[in-house]
Amino acid sequence: MAGITAMMAVSAMACQFALLRLALPVAPSTAVMTGNLTNAVLSLLDTMSRSEPSKASDAARLRASLHLLIGFFGGCVVAAAAVTYLGDWAWSFPVVLAGVEGLCDTALCAHGLSITLMSGAPLAIINGPVRNQIALNSGHNALGHGFRANATIGRALRLVTMNIGGARPHGVTKATLGHPGQYSFLVAENEEGSPWEPLHVERGFQKEDSVITLFGGTGFFQVADFASNTAERLVSTIGGTMGGGINNYREYPLMSDTVLVLSPEHAHTIARDGWSKRDVRKFDVVI
Repeated sequence: MAGITAMMAVSAMACQFALLRLALPVAPSTAVMTGNLTNAVLSLLDTMSRSEPSKASDAARLRASLHLLIGFFGGCVVAAAAVTYLGDWAWSFPVVLAGVEGLCDTALCAHGLSITLMSGAPLAIINGPVRNQIALNSGHNALGHGFRANATIGRALRLVTMNIGGARPHGVTKATLGHPGQYSFLVAENEEGSPWEPLHVERGFQKEDSVITLFGGTGFFQVADFASNTAERLVSTIGGTMGGGINNYREYPLMSDTVLVLSPEHAHTIARDGWSKRDVRKFDVVI
């Protein structure tokens, strides 16, 4: 039924442009495919069926239509080849391009991330509709393996810092040990499962905007708490771990900005007691 409907719609458009040609023979087509294909077919039939020599206008119209159709066909071939042979690159490229713009922003200090002994790397945080459009994983194992779009974008940004920025080991990169995030470092926020507004909305964007945020960070440290069932107890565990559980420097890691990634279960436990993101930040800084 869908195929029949589509064919009827195309036929109706073709009839429309055929009538337009009869009424206004020299009027240009406003649709690349249907209008020009109709013009080309009609011009070709006129040229083949007339007993007298074809008019110059028929040949000119045919050439113009064929020129546009060849261009349209070439664009279709390029697009199909991109999807077939480049795979997720074809869909992920706009996100990668936005990430490269972020890497070039002096506020990030990508060069400093590369030369520090602390094994820094830009963490890409993706928000907005693009997450679902390119099948980014923001659920189970969101920071892990198994999802091509996540790996593709994160790896592409790392390759840019290496091949364009020159951040290679034993050269510009001075990381003492490094960490796996220097291969691919990306997470998409589970906005649908969060009780709070997403990161990009906090930072002034609209919810329908697709946004990439880059954060210069070191490796992960997981906090496990299977007992706490209130906001204060749970956030106390998190803050205590952040403030001293992995201490190798005074007030590390709270000596600078830190990204806290919460699972939906913990986020809802905290929000159920009326706590906001701001409350979590304030409490963890105080303790």
